[in-house]
Amino acid sequence: MLQICFKILGSKPKERMKMLSSSPSSSTIPLFVSVFIILCSTEALVKLPDNETVPALIVFGDSIVDPGNNNDLVSVAKCNFPPYGRDFIGGIPTGRFSNGKIPSDFIEQFKEYIGKLTAMVGEQRTNTILSKSLFLVVQSSNDIATTYFDIRKVQYDFASYADLLVTWASSFFKELYGLGARRIAVFSAPPLGCLPSQRSLAAGIERECVEKYNEASKLFNTKLSSGLDSLNTNFPLAKFVYVDIYNPLLDIIQNPQKSGFEVVNKGCCGTGLIEVAVLCNQFNPFTCNDVTNTEALIKLPDNETVPALLVFGDSIVDPGNNNDLVTFAKGNFPPYGRDFIGGIPTGRFSNGKIPADFIAEELGIKEIVPAYLDPTLQPSDILTGVSFASGASGYDPLTSKIPAVYSLSDQLEMFKEYTGKLKAMVGEERTNTILSKSLFLVVQSSNDIASTYFTVRRVQYDFSSYADLLVTWASSFFKELYGLGARRIAVFGAPPLGCLPSQKSIAGGIERECVENYNEACKLFNTKLSSGLDSLNTNFPLAKFVYIDIYNPLLDIIQNPQKSGFEVANKGCCGTGLIEVALLCNRLNPFTCNDVTKYVFWDSYHPTERVYKILIGRIIQEYVGSFL
Repeated sequence: MLQICFKILGSKPKERMKMLSSSPSSSTIPLFVSVFIILCSTEALVKLPDNETVPALIVFGDSIVDPGNNNDLVSVAKCNFPPYGRDFIGGIPTGRFSNGKIPSDFIEQFKEYIGKLTAMVGEQRTNTILSKSLFLVVQSSNDIATTYFDIRKVQYDFASYADLLVTWASSFFKELYGLGARRIAVFSAPPLGCLPSQRSLAAGIERECVEKYNEASKLFNTKLSSGLDSLNTNFPLAKFVYVDIYNPLLDIIQNPQKSGFEVVNKGCCGTGLIEVAVLCNQFNPFTCNDVTNTEALIKLPDNETVPALLVFGDSIVDPGNNNDLVTFAKGNFPPYGRDFIGGIPTGRFSNGKIPADFIAEELGIKEIVPAYLDPTLQPSDILTGVSFASGASGYDPLTSKIPAVYSLSDQLEMFKEYTGKLKAMVGEERTNTILSKSLFLVVQSSNDIASTYFTVRRVQYDFSSYADLLVTWASSFFKELYGLGARRIAVFGAPPLGCLPSQKSIAGGIERECVENYNEACKLFNTKLSSGLDSLNTNFPLAKFVYIDIYNPLLDIIQNPQKSGFEVANKGCCGTGLIEVALLCNRLNPFTCNDVTKYVFWDSYHPTERVYKILIGRIIQEYVGSFL
C-alpha cells in the first residue's frame, strides 16, 4: 500500500509496513482502506519525496468510507447503533459500517467543504490545499453486487454495464479535477463473490466464492484501469491512480493463516452469514465476543498470540498515572497531547502517542494503552493491558522519591491489584494463560542516570558500581514479575541521554554538543543490563527476557535527522526547546513550534510521536521473534 502513496506523489517507497487489523463486518475491505490512510496521511503531514506533503484527505464513496452521512436518512443502509462502533473511540456507534474506525474522518459535501475552507484560509491557499491533497474514491461494490445483479442485468450484459460505470466514474473524476483535485486514488472492485453475504445469497449450500461476481469485478477493474490511463493522458497536470484491492484481499481470503486470521467465510457480527446494517445489531445473540483476540487476532511466529501489553517504567511510557499526584512530573495540560486523539492532554509526555501505544497497535492488541489509574478504565482494558508507568521513576528507589512519583515497587503493587481484577473477570486459569502470553514492557534507567546519578549518587559511587546496582535492582524486579506470572519481558536499554536537548543545555557547554560522559554512562549501563538479562534467561528457561537496544536507533535519528525526514534535532518543539519539560512546557510559553513534524524532540527530554512510531516500527521488525 505504501507503494500507492509514493506512486501518487511521484516516487518510490522507502519502507514496508504491516497490515495488522481488520473489520469484522461482512466485507473486510476496511483493512486495506485503513492501512492506506495510516501510511499516507498520518503523522500530521509526513515528509514525502521532494518535501511534498498531503495537507488533507478528501473522501468519496460508499459504506466502506461513510462515517455517518446516512444517519438521518430514511434508509436501511445505516448503522448508527450497537454493536457498530464498539471498538471506536468511546465505543460510540457513529454510523461507520465497522466495529471501529474507517478511513474518512472529516468528510463533507465537497463543494460546501470548499466554501468553508475558502472562508477560513482564502481562495489561493484553498487552491494549494486542494491541489496537494489526496482524493480517495471507493466505489463500485454496490453497483456490481446489488444494482447490476438485482436490476440492471435485464437491461445490459455486464461488459456494457461496466463501460457505463467507467463513463460515470470518469465524469465524476473530471468534475473533481475541475474543482481543484490533482491527486486522485481510485480503489478497484474487491473480490465480491468471496464476501460472506454473497456466498450466502448465491453460492448454494457449500458457500463457495461466487465466480460470476468475481469475474464481473475483474472485468470492471480492467476497464476502470484503462479509463484512468486515458484520464492521465488527457489531464497531464493530475495523477489518477488505480489501486488494486482485488488481488491483495483475495490473497488474504484464500490464505488467511499467512496474515494471521482464522475465519474468512463469515463476519463477526451476528451469524456472520448475511447480517449487515440493521441486521447487525446489539440484539443479535451470535456476534463474536472479541474481534481483536479471536477471529481477527494477529498470529505471530509459531501461531503465538499476545493477548495484552502490560507496561512498567517512566515518562516514556506513562499515559497519565501521575495526573493526580502532587509532582512537577506530569503532562496532563496543553500543549501536551495536541496531536493525540481529539487533541486531549492525557498525561502522556508527548504531542501524541507514546511507545506503548504503538507497540500495542503493531501487535494487533488495541490502539492505545491506558493508564491503570485512569478513572475511565474499562473492563476491556483490563483484558488487553494497561500501563503502570510513572513519569520520573527509575530502578533506583531514590529516583522516584525526589519527584514524589510511583516507584517500581508501587507499580508492582498496582500490578498485583490488576491481577486480582483480572481473576475476578475471567478466573484464575484464564488469568494465568493471559499473563504467560502477554508482553511485559519495562522502560527505565533514564532518570536514574541523568537525574539521580549525576546530581546525587556520583558522590557515593563511580558509575560502573552504580550501574551494577541498577542492574541488581532491575533483576530483582524482573524476578518478581516472573513470580507473578510474567514470561515475556522486553526491557528497553538507556537512550543516548547526552544528546537530549535538556542535557545539551545543562552540560553541553556553549556549543550545546552531546554530553559524552552521559552517553558513555548509558552505553556501560546497557552492556551490564544486557548481560544481566542473559543471566536471567539462563536461570529462568521458561521465560524470555529480551534486551531492546534503543540507544543506537535513536542516536542515528539524532545524528542524521534528514534521513528520516526531520530538520531539527538539537532542541524540542515545546517552548524554546532548550530546557522546557513537564510544567515548563505549557500553553503560556510563546515559543512552541507550529510544525512538530520537523522536530525529533517534542520537549527537551521526550521524542515526538513521529520518532516513537519510527523507532517502534524498527523494534517490532527486529525483536518480535525474540520475545515470542
